[in-house]
Amino acid sequence: MSRPLLTFTGVDAKTPASFIKETARKYAKLDGYSAIEFAILRSPKAGQSPRYPDRTAVQRITHNVRPQYLAYHLCGGYAQMVHEGRWGELLDIINFDDVSRVQVNSRERDEKAMVTLQRFSMHIGKPVIMQWSGDTFPFVPRVDLLFDRSGGRGVSPDSWPEPDDLSRKAASSIIGYAGGLGPENFREKLTQIVKASRGKRFWVDCETGIRTDDWFDPAKVQAMIDIVAVDKRVALAA
Repeated sequence: MSRPLLTFTGVDAKTPASFIKETARKYAKLDGYSAIEFAILRSPKAGQSPRYPDRTAVQRITHNVRPQYLAYHLCGGYAQMVHEGRWGELLDIINFDDVSRVQVNSRERDEKAMVTLQRFSMHIGKPVIMQWSGDTFPFVPRVDLLFDRSGGRGVSPDSWPEPDDLSRKAASSIIGYAGGLGPENFREKLTQIVKASRGKRFWVDCETGIRTDDWFDPAKVQAMIDIVAVDKRVALAA
């Protein structure tokens, strides 16, 4: 049985920390981690839209929610700092102990970028996510690949990639799917993704489809959780 992790990206200044905490805890697995992950977008241009909360909002969330329920998604200049090797400078700005995973949003997707993210993962002691646009998922140690041709634009692909044989057999890795997912199409898209994953452990990332007037919408999040919770082909918790 496939057991997806649901990542809800873009919690903002209006998102109650209590909603994040209670929702994640409700679907906690035996290891204490949740089948729900909430991602905070981090950018030097905080405040340019509700999706990029300022430091006060970030601290309110991270001070009230356990790290195993949270992820940081680094955007813009912060992602560039990762690829430029300016890690000490970045660690002076962001406390990665606040979260369990870190995604680096960048167009850098070649072998050099993979090696950089592997090293960054070892440096911060956290799994690192790399956006991916290939037709299949290769296995990359210490780096989780997220298929994401949409880049937050809310566009679904024509088809979803499958893991290659090495990736499918690697128990230590997980693959991700993103692109135009929301309550109105999630049941249909999830059926396609379950088939494409070939039994591989996977997660789905939702961003644009769970927003109303560009603000994070807890009601839409709950609607998507409910779809998975009642679907006998998938399960939110072990």
